Amino acid sequence: MDLPRDRLLSPDPFPSRSGSSIGIPYLLTALAAGSFFAALLSIYLSRGSTGFAIIWLPNALMIGFFWASKHRSKLAHVSMLFVGVSAANLIYGDPLLLAMSLGAVNGTEFLLAAFAIERLLCFKSPLESHRLYVKFLGFVCVLPAVVAGTIGATVVTGLNAGSWLDVYVSWVLGDLVSTLAFAPFFYLAVGGLRARELPSVSESFKFLGWLLVLSLCLIFPLVATIETVRFVFAAPLLAVCALWLRTETISCVTAAFLMLLALVVFFDRTLFQTGIGFGDSQLLFVIAFGCMVVPGNLIACVVSRLKTAERDAQEASRLKSEFLSTMSHEIRTPLNAIMGMFQLIERGEVPDRQKLQAETGYKAAMKLLRLLSDILEMSRLEAHAVELWIRECSLETLVSEWRVMGEALVSRSGKQIEFSVKLEGRESGTVWIDENRLGQIMHNLIDNAVRFSEKGAIGVSVKYLASTKVQSQETLEISVSDTGCGIAKDQQELIFDRFRQTDGSIRRKVGGTGLGLAISKDLIKLMNGTLSVESELGQGTTFRMSIPQTAVAT
Repeated sequence: MDLPRDRLLSPDPFPSRSGSSIGIPYLLTALAAGSFFAALLSIYLSRGSTGFAIIWLPNALMIGFFWASKHRSKLAHVSMLFVGVSAANLIYGDPLLLAMSLGAVNGTEFLLAAFAIERLLCFKSPLESHRLYVKFLGFVCVLPAVVAGTIGATVVTGLNAGSWLDVYVSWVLGDLVSTLAFAPFFYLAVGGLRARELPSVSESFKFLGWLLVLSLCLIFPLVATIETVRFVFAAPLLAVCALWLRTETISCVTAAFLMLLALVVFFDRTLFQTGIGFGDSQLLFVIAFGCMVVPGNLIACVVSRLKTAERDAQEASRLKSEFLSTMSHEIRTPLNAIMGMFQLIERGEVPDRQKLQAETGYKAAMKLLRLLSDILEMSRLEAHAVELWIRECSLETLVSEWRVMGEALVSRSGKQIEFSVKLEGRESGTVWIDENRLGQIMHNLIDNAVRFSEKGAIGVSVKYLASTKVQSQETLEISVSDTGCGIAKDQQELIFDRFRQTDGSIRRKVGGTGLGLAISKDLIKLMNGTLSVESELGQGTTFRMSIPQTAVAT
């Protein structure tokens, strides 16, 4: 039987059968059972070694569940943690009063962490950013462990004698390391259960690979009779590889490695000495473990945010290009109708004044159509949707077309400008080129030359250079020169940027959007060629393009 879609996508890992009133008892039972088994396993592994609590799972389990679950009753979580920890200590053989006291201290530690999660982190993921991770370190890992260690050491030594400092250091170090390693892991586990998500294959392989590397770093000192704490040399590995590992992978590797280390210590109880003091092996282990985990997570958080920002920027650019492309198409249809109406008015039997108005409207519509075409071309270039159609073309025919086009642009401008085209090096023959795209580039360059020249001359020079010892490729070189206003040195690179124009009254006078040169340079780049400019203020401008024929032909 197929389940409803809302049931399949339910975020609750413990859905009730007939309402939330029935689901809560199952949840509380699961929390109590989880705390009990986690505490029993931790006690067995920790007290079975040398008194150094390498792991303490119940608090980290409760923190992770409280953080990620939608059921966030602090009273319920504290009660179930108290029940689970007290029962585990009773079964292990502690007196009733001591067992209940330890359960109460663990509940207090969880309450401090829960308040920090609620008030300081606002239930956000500790792996979301480096700022949240630092807050997680200070107010979820360190502060609750210190407070609980102080209370716990006082209670244990008061009821069971022993060294207060030994108990305090063991408690703090065990809780600190366990919360650091397991709380994010349980948070991710509960979150994945809510979302019904499984890790990807690539993340699974990364996890297994790095767990193997760190395990070898742990096993090698045992085989070589070197102190295990010297696995500290593995610390930079996780930090460096955080550049391409996700924080989720690092957290999973950290938790699995710490559990593996606890098992190794349980079977080889001589790894950590019983004496606890500054610089002792336990402290050195915690420092080494922290140096491995904390920098790795911080680097991964920063890298993750940068990658997310990059993806968002790329998506925004894609959406913008799609929007521009769609709008250009949508506007072009009614614009063509408007231009057709102007032409009908201009050709009809109407007064000369109305014909002049129709001609003015038609010219304005043509400018708008060219602008839309430029915007559409720009969006296609940004989306890498422009493909070249390379074919064999007659060089002489191309030059003739450019001559006609240039003369038409000059004639339409009404300016006294002399236009010339010169073909050098090869008067006949063929070239491999996309003639439509090259014609578009030539139109942009010649049109710019006409617009920024009031008088003088515009010249187009075309050269076909054969391959030589110095130059291994046949090259088509084209230059467009004018005697116009020129471009300042500091503006010559800016003019190839989108929507960028040179400053000054001449630009404001001639108008333009600043897209023509940007589009031309992108098209030349697609042809594996280059486009450059040489200019001086008041001395004119020359644009040079070079297109390698062998690169284009292939």
